[in-house]
Amino acid sequence: MSSSNASCRLDPFPTWLVKKCVDQLAPLITKMINSSLESGTVPENWKVALIVPILKKFGLDLVFMNFRPISNLPFVSKTAEKVVVLQILDHCSAHAPLAACQSSYRKHHSTETALLKVQNDILLSMDRQEVTLLVLLDLSAAFDTIDHDIMINLLENDFGITDQALSWLKSFLSGRKQRVVIGQQQSEDFDLISGVPQGSCLGPILFIIPNRWSKCPVGYFLNGLQSPLLEKSHLASIADAKCCKLQGFPGDYSDCYEEDVSKSFHYDKAGMSQCSKERYFIAGLYKANCNQMYCIGKFLCCRMEYI
Repeated sequence: MSSSNASCRLDPFPTWLVKKCVDQLAPLITKMINSSLESGTVPENWKVALIVPILKKFGLDLVFMNFRPISNLPFVSKTAEKVVVLQILDHCSAHAPLAACQSSYRKHHSTETALLKVQNDILLSMDRQEVTLLVLLDLSAAFDTIDHDIMINLLENDFGITDQALSWLKSFLSGRKQRVVIGQQQSEDFDLISGVPQGSCLGPILFIIPNRWSKCPVGYFLNGLQSPLLEKSHLASIADAKCCKLQGFPGDYSDCYEEDVSKSFHYDKAGMSQCSKERYFIAGLYKANCNQMYCIGKFLCCRMEYI
């Protein structure tokens, strides 16, 4: 087995012992994982994490801000996650590829590929005699910012994950608990109502799944796009969207539908793509599987009635 020997206190047996007896335990572990996947549920004891606070750097003061929380999950839970990760990545490769510029938590990608992309963009900008401004952001506790309802909606509507697979992911995200361990002492369990599980194999993959919809605020319609770059055929070059609301309209839509425009929307051809139904206006754009303007696959078409 390729797993490390790291163990969690919640495991009934240490990992090294499981690996040593893998021939005898593999059928049982396989049955447990298959049962979980077929039922669309994750056992409650798979969703409990032990948090061990580790000092970020030797010699720092023993205060809260100087500790890094290390999350430990049960061995069988992480094994099941590895199975799900492979299936999700295969599904995304075939039906909903991840963003081309996403380098984190992906096979054959690293900080090196991200830096090469940034360096190449800067050099191209210099060749065009343009000024480049690089803004670097560091999100604090980024994994904790994920809203579960939004995540499930993305998985279902943008990535086509449904039925038992979606039920399993809902169960994976819900009802999770953590407890802090210091020495031999453990705290009471506390609930996790948002974010993806840290220390898990599946959490980082869920974190990088992008939102393919770009929508105006509810009650507003798309009135224009602005691109300050020369490569105006690229979706990534869009800097601003102008969303407008007509006076006398309510602050909500009376009806919306998704318009498939992938066959008719081409930036290099004459003509115009718009909502096919009368009195419906574009309220959002859906990005398909590449970064060109013609990769806008859908419009969100909405209608509002006068007050």
